[in-house]
Amino acid sequence: MNVLKCILVQKVGFLKYKSGLLHGHKMKIINAQQAKTLNIYKNTKSKLLKTKAAIWFNKMYRLKGLKPNYISIRINGNTLRDKKTTQKAISYRLNQEIKHLCRKKQHLNQLLYQQHLKGANQYNDMLLHNQRSTKVSCSK
Repeated sequence: MNVLKCILVQKVGFLKYKSGLLHGHKMKIINAQQAKTLNIYKNTKSKLLKTKAAIWFNKMYRLKGLKPNYISIRINGNTLRDKKTTQKAISYRLNQEIKHLCRKKQHLNQLLYQQHLKGANQYNDMLLHNQRSTKVSCSK
C-alpha cells in the first residue's frame, strides 16, 4: 500500500488525503477536481433535503388551513368579503410557493444525478489509474 501512495503522490503532487463516500465505498480524494465534485454533490444533496423539508412544511400549513409567517397580505376592511379575499390570496400564495419549491426540487434532483454520474466516472478512472500504476511499479 505504501508503494501505491508514493506513486500517487509523485504523479499528482498532493500529500494530503481526504476520505469521502461515493457509491457506498470509501474513496481517497487525491486531486482537487475530485474534491470539487464531491463537495458539489454534498451541497446539492443538502439543498435538496432543505427544499423537501420546505415543501412538507408548506403542505402541512395548507392542510391545516394556517398561514405561514412569511406570507403577509393586507387588505383594508373587516367585512366578510374582505376576510374571504385575504384567505383566497393566502391560499393562492401558498400554492404558488409549493409549485416553485417542487420545480426547484426537480432541478436539484437532475443536478444531483449529473454530479453522481460525474463522480462515479472520476472514481472509476481513478481506480483504473491506480491499477495501472501498481502494475507498472511492480513490474520494475
